[in-house]
Amino acid sequence: MRLSILELRKMPDFSERCLILEDGAAENDPRFTKIRPVLDWWRNSAEKPPSRQQLDPFAFGGALVGYLVMLDALDDGQDFRWRLFGGRHVQEFGADLTNVSLSELIADHPAAEGLMDAMQSVLERRQPVSFEIRYMSKKKILREAVGVLMPLADKNGNPTIIFGAADWVLAK
Repeated sequence: MRLSILELRKMPDFSERCLILEDGAAENDPRFTKIRPVLDWWRNSAEKPPSRQQLDPFAFGGALVGYLVMLDALDDGQDFRWRLFGGRHVQEFGADLTNVSLSELIADHPAAEGLMDAMQSVLERRQPVSFEIRYMSKKKILREAVGVLMPLADKNGNPTIIFGAADWVLAK
């Protein structure tokens, strides 16, 4: 018997989740191949973390721009608001999250709590964090993505922006 996605979501073993991956996961996992240039840019920047002014999202090329995200840290990292939610994410997620806060998303998508943890870890560590996320899209389709989030600094050198990229993989 084949179950619908809605029936699958109600099964006890189904879970929406966001997992922070081990350091170095993005370098070794083939699922990160498409978005690895974003991490390479961050690692090759002279300043750590690099400033927002050093970033030109279009420098990654048109094929990668749709996979990019940028979020402002709110209330010292207690919440985040998307300032850029790439077109590929809009297509896969089923909604544009530009100007939406992460706390608003958590109510409908429990996996977003793990995403909050990942973003707070980026600010605390001042280093990139790799993650994988699995959730039900607004189109009621099971989705899974892998990504990397990195801090960008304000003019005083404080990390206040999260920049990153995620690629969509087949949910298992």
